[in-house]
Amino acid sequence: DLRVGRPAITLDCPSMTASLDPVACNVVLENAVANAIRHGDTENPEIKLKAEVVEHASSAELSFTLINRAKADRPKLAHWHASNSDTVSVVVDRYDSVSTGLGLQHIAVAARECGMAVELWQEDVYVHFRLSMRTEVSPGAETVSDGSQAEGV
Repeated sequence: DLRVGRPAITLDCPSMTASLDPVACNVVLENAVANAIRHGDTENPEIKLKAEVVEHASSAELSFTLINRAKADRPKLAHWHASNSDTVSVVVDRYDSVSTGLGLQHIAVAARECGMAVELWQEDVYVHFRLSMRTEVSPGAETVSDGSQAEGV
């Protein structure tokens, strides 16, 4: 559970069961949350995790989007994505002396090896991180969108 010890994260997730690699998703989302907390606005982080499903004929695309408020004193973040290529390019925060880009490297490797797509970008004062993948889903009882914990996803 990504919210354990992180009460500031709100969830907007449908209640459903999805077939996915829990280890790879955990590596990617844990690093994304850690980056949001570390590099985002410390006074008012506004961290939100949203899960969305777009159903196709034989499968579905599941995406997790983590949104957080950027630090006001930092330049706008350049768009970053991890592709299926062998090279892993990362964004290093030159304003943080201990940032090496290692979290994004872990994200890129896990996503590439598991056929997932990841991207990071900034719109106005919000940083967006999206993990998406093809999967199979089955419906649940209801949608969670008030910051409470969703079952299944």
